[in-house]
Amino acid sequence: MNNKTKNAMITLEVLVALLILFFAIMTSTAGTKLYTSTQIQKQNYEELYMATTSIVDKIKDEICSKNMLIEGVYNDFKYRATCSLEKESKNYQKAFDLGDPEGLIGKYQLRLYKVDLAIEKNNFFKTLSYSLMTQERLF
Repeated sequence: MNNKTKNAMITLEVLVALLILFFAIMTSTAGTKLYTSTQIQKQNYEELYMATTSIVDKIKDEICSKNMLIEGVYNDFKYRATCSLEKESKNYQKAFDLGDPEGLIGKYQLRLYKVDLAIEKNNFFKTLSYSLMTQERLF
């Protein structure tokens, strides 16, 4: 082998090694970027979950009994909750003796509401709906 062939082989080996190194660095960078973005998304959803459960607990006593619309801010999350009546009925009463009345004639007024909750923080926006049932003793 002459010198030119040896130099060409070494140059080719160096190029292959650089190519392998480039792909290793590129793969490592892509993996790190994916991990970082996943961690940020996980943190955002943890904050959203904690805020959502806290807001639902905070407004559950007022949303459908006193106000049909509640707006506010909780831990930098702006929220807007609206309540709408879905169904209303008395509880069912069973006749225990022959001739007793039976049906939806009980002592409690039951109401089923649908609550729509919109939560926003910076450029993150999420909406959710859930059902809420209330009861009121009539006599």
